[in-house]
Amino acid sequence: MSTAVMRDGADALKVFAHGNATEIARLVDLTDQLRAAGVPVPLSSIERNHTAIRLPWIQGQTMRQQIGRAEPSKDHIHSAMRLLRCLHLSEVRPDRMPGFNPFRLTDKRLNENWFGALTPTLQDRALSLRQSLKETPLSRLGMTIIHGDFHTGQLIQEVPSRKWWMIDLDDVACGHKEADIANFCANLATRQQNPVNAITTQLLALQVECNRAYENEIDSSLFCYYAACALLRRSLKFAERSETDTRVGAVLQAGLALAEH
Repeated sequence: MSTAVMRDGADALKVFAHGNATEIARLVDLTDQLRAAGVPVPLSSIERNHTAIRLPWIQGQTMRQQIGRAEPSKDHIHSAMRLLRCLHLSEVRPDRMPGFNPFRLTDKRLNENWFGALTPTLQDRALSLRQSLKETPLSRLGMTIIHGDFHTGQLIQEVPSRKWWMIDLDDVACGHKEADIANFCANLATRQQNPVNAITTQLLALQVECNRAYENEIDSSLFCYYAACALLRRSLKFAERSETDTRVGAVLQAGLALAEH
């Protein structure tokens, strides 16, 4: 569902352009369950017209704003992993959630007109990466509730309490915890236009630090698989935004390297 967030006094209104009352009610109920389980998500309620959710407006900065283009501190990584672990270990039943599909947005972009206008090299890399990921079997063991779109923009540190909040639960699903962690790392590693080796080196270094923060419970193979999925998605997002071929190509090549890792 596409959404827009606007300020309304001391609150935020999250308006759903194509949502329905049932889905919006499900999201509010999910928020209640997560709050009851100790996950730091803002209290939400349904607006009377059933097209929006009302939440408190959190005064503070997102983690993305705090980090900018600098290297993330260990404090930032550990704060993110603490919130993720709280979500992943919550007692909210994942079998009631939709299954996580790492290709939901990817496959849509691969079929849009602008993809056909990319250079043959970029198209071949993207399709090769998608095919290699399709052929990788994934076990359903170890699945839990996951955020589904976890990155530094989904965390806000409140001022003056310095409490971290997790936001934007629209994509919550049943999946592997590594999908959230890999997406977080892939977003951090592709903030700047870097060559392939810099992207892969930073991604693997972030994996090591996240694993320390997550009490050494991250499966390396699953991490690499989902990181490659995230890099494919990121590269197509960059291409859609008309980023340089060099940047798009480097992200795709890094994804291919991780898919073979």
